[in-house]
Amino acid sequence: YIATYFYIKFDLTNTLIASSIVLFLSVIIYYLLPVTIKLFETVDVEDSINVESYKGLKWLASKLIEPDFYPIDKVLFNDAVKWIADDHDEHIELIYIEADQGCGKTRFANEIANEIANIEDAKKAEGLKRDLKDDEKTIILFGDCDEPTESGIVQPYEPFSQALGEFLGIGQFSNPAEKAEKLKSGLAGLAINTAMNASGVGAFTSLMGAEEGDAAKTNVNEMTKVIAETLTSISSTRKIIFILDDTQWIDDETFELFENLLCELDKNFNDNQISFILTSRRVDDSDKVKKFLNAASLTQSKDGFMNVHAIEESALQHESIVKGLLENLKFDYNAQEHLAGYFEGENRPLPVINTLKLLLDKDYIIEVGD
Repeated sequence: YIATYFYIKFDLTNTLIASSIVLFLSVIIYYLLPVTIKLFETVDVEDSINVESYKGLKWLASKLIEPDFYPIDKVLFNDAVKWIADDHDEHIELIYIEADQGCGKTRFANEIANEIANIEDAKKAEGLKRDLKDDEKTIILFGDCDEPTESGIVQPYEPFSQALGEFLGIGQFSNPAEKAEKLKSGLAGLAINTAMNASGVGAFTSLMGAEEGDAAKTNVNEMTKVIAETLTSISSTRKIIFILDDTQWIDDETFELFENLLCELDKNFNDNQISFILTSRRVDDSDKVKKFLNAASLTQSKDGFMNVHAIEESALQHESIVKGLLENLKFDYNAQEHLAGYFEGENRPLPVINTLKLLLDKDYIIEVGD
């Protein structure tokens, strides 16, 4: 139509020019415009690309850093979750995981806690008939008992300082005055009465290590009271799961605080909203944490105040662990057979993963197919 119009109105040269312009615009609309739109679309999502978009060796490297969770005994895992999620009695629920190094105790504890949180939050949201706000969701606190140095020096109360410091947003190495101010405002936001008096703030400030050596000078009873009230106040509106990792290294001061805290929480237990998950390397019955749990557990004593669910090493390591890992990491059948033979007798995930990382770094693993 356009070409005919120009042919009638103008000469042949103008007609050819007009036709060229129309052809050029058609090419732009048909080919270049979709590409341009696609470029704008990808700009927004470029930063959101995750490991699932990786392929081949890059994907394998990302999975070796954080492998998919692979519970050998799914029934036992689900039982551990239900132990806390389905409980409604008036006793503190505690899961104790004991196994050798490299069996995945910490990962197992975190996965249990996350699954419990999902269940609790889903039930709460269903009851409220709406999505939960961030300050209504289950809290998972994590504190790690540090291995003593060669000289035997440990930082007292470190697991509690780590767990509560992260929750209250207090940087471990921030300025002491700034840390004290952040602590005070954080506690005020939780509307904790006892914690806000002079002794309470002093105990909490010392716990967070505002000044070196302060924690050792603080009365453990004051510290126990302020932590118990903090946890009780938080748990009045949301579930708390406290993971205490590597208790085989717990120092005497931290153990005393932990023991006193459980007793204090038992006095003012708040609708079963606080639960604990402990991990430890294999220890004998003389270990102070294990001995305390045996004495406090209802299964051991009529006067006990805790329900203790023990998870032993057999639940974390199994003869099929290598096969399961290699399948999840997408090794082909022949590679699985060779590697399974190499790892014969090894049933802990950490040594297997570390060896695969080394093989990958040395270019001993190659891609086959897609």
